[in-house]
Amino acid sequence: MKLPFIFLLICLSASATAAVYKTVLPDGTVIYSDRPPAVDATPAELPPIQLIPAPPPPAVTDTPPSPDKAEKKNYYQSIDITSPTQDGTVRDNTGTVAITVSVNPGLLIDAGHTIAVYLDGHLVAEETGASATLNNIDRGSHTLYASILSKQGESLISSPTVTFHLHRVSGLK
Repeated sequence: MKLPFIFLLICLSASATAAVYKTVLPDGTVIYSDRPPAVDATPAELPPIQLIPAPPPPAVTDTPPSPDKAEKKNYYQSIDITSPTQDGTVRDNTGTVAITVSVNPGLLIDAGHTIAVYLDGHLVAEETGASATLNNIDRGSHTLYASILSKQGESLISSPTVTFHLHRVSGLK
């Protein structure tokens, strides 16, 4: 049992220290091999192997920020009012105006963020969704903007102001 094991170790140690042979052919081609292919082959002196350690893997940054971190840095890239449009006209005799807001990236509801809608500078709605409906708005021109509020009520980002016009049929002649 010990004899085959010792024979195997001798064979492995011999192959681990095997020489590299260099042969130059008549046309100038150089061949390197671990076996001498011809009588004129000579052992080649090779420089030591250069070892370069691998760089550490990059840190993964694709995870969304935690709710605490989202309030400390500027998480939101944009917020825009998509309806009504700038200088658009809403025709509704009851004075109902549907508001639609676009937030990029999406609203962090788990962090307690909400979308506040301001009509003519006054808070008229605070939602966790991207839409709101305003009722019984007077006819005429109005300004509208939206803000994302933190759990503490601090404005994190605001949309550009949109001016729209509400037309209601008058009972006066």
